[in-house]
Parts: sequence; C-alpha cells; structure tokens
Amino acid sequence: MVVACYLLGTIAVLLAMPANQVNTLQGLVQAGAVAAERLHAGWLIVPLALLITIGNLGAASGFLAACARIPFVVGVDRMLPAAFGRTHPKWGSPYIALLLQGGLGALFVILGQAGTGVKGAYDVLVSMGIIALFLPFVGVFLALITVQRKPAGPEVQRPPGGKPVSILIGCIGLTTTCVGIVLACFPAADEPNKLLAVIKIVGLTGMLLGTGWLVYTLGTRQARRQRRSS
Repeated sequence: MVVACYLLGTIAVLLAMPANQVNTLQGLVQAGAVAAERLHAGWLIVPLALLITIGNLGAASGFLAACARIPFVVGVDRMLPAAFGRTHPKWGSPYIALLLQGGLGALFVILGQAGTGVKGAYDVLVSMGIIALFLPFVGVFLALITVQRKPAGPEVQRPPGGKPVSILIGCIGLTTTCVGIVLACFPAADEPNKLLAVIKIVGLTGMLLGTGWLVYTLGTRQARRQRRSS
C-alpha cells in the first residue's frame, strides 16, 4: 500500500506539471495548485495543504517521538549510557533521548545550510536520511545470503524456490540498496555548488554514524565496568 501510494502520488505530480518544474520542498502543493487551476477548482488547495500539514505532523511524530524510543530502550539495557534510559518524572517521556536527538538534528540542519540555502540543506538532509536508512538493509540482505549456507531447520520457512531463490532475492535487494546509497551521494541537478554538496552529504553522514558509534562504544564500556564491579 505504501509503495502504491508513492507511485500514484508521483505519477499524479508528473501528470500535473513537468518534472523539471517540480519544487522538491513544495512539490505536492505546487502540483495540487496547478491541477486545481486547470479544473477551475481553486478551493481544493486549502484542504490539500491541510492534509499535507497533518501528514507531516504525523511523520514528525513517527520519525522523532517514536524513534527516540530506540535509544531509550537501548539505554535501559545499558548498551548506551544509562542517561538515555531516564524518563521525565511527570510526563514519563524519554526526555534525554528526545533532547539529544533534537539537538543533533538541529546541528545537522545548521551544518547542512553552510554555503547554500534552505532547499540545499533539505536536499543534503534527505540524502543523509536515505544513506542512514539504507545501510541497515545492506546488513539484512547480506545476512539473508549468508544464512543460506546453513541447513534450514523444520521451523524455517523459505520462499518458493528454496535456497537459490533466497540468494537471488538477497542479491537483488543488496544491489538495489547499494545503488540507492551511491545515487544518494549525488547532489541535486539545480545545486550551484555540487562539490560542496557531496562533501556535506558524505561528511555529515560520517559524522552521524561516528557519533552513534562513539556513544555506543562508551555505553558498552561503562556497562562492562559495572558488571565487573558487581
């Protein structure tokens, strides 16, 4: 359903106006306004903008509030510093994880705007999000290919075709994911300083992953010391 919505939405936008005229920041509203004007139904723009706003609020809740629960739970398990497992005494929210996530997000937004405008920063953040999101899938598909070496137990359910099909699916997924990561490193066509954009995409993504690695390493070391002392 999600794939269908994305495909139909993209097709609808491209039918409304040429691809080179679509603004990546306001593409849906822009295409909706063009389509409403052609249909002589300008009143459609207001409910469209309202629905997009509600959808973005939901996305913010999903990507910010929900994702903050991940470092919170890992903090409870002491794989991250124990502070991540703290909850607000009144609201019960993982405020340390939320504040750190919000602070790092604001930092990356500021760094993303260096030498460019809001749109350039948005493109950089989107590319960073794609790379960070796709990297775990590389591990998933590699694991899918690797486990085919082991005999399948009675509780294992393979797809139709067995081991060869599983390996083929893993290879297709791995190739698609790697191509997506490489393409995400390319700057937008209308980016005036393409070299700077690539440096920011690669550099900020490395900083993002490095920060996660550092926090995780410090947390695991602290957990080991606590286990030894106890």
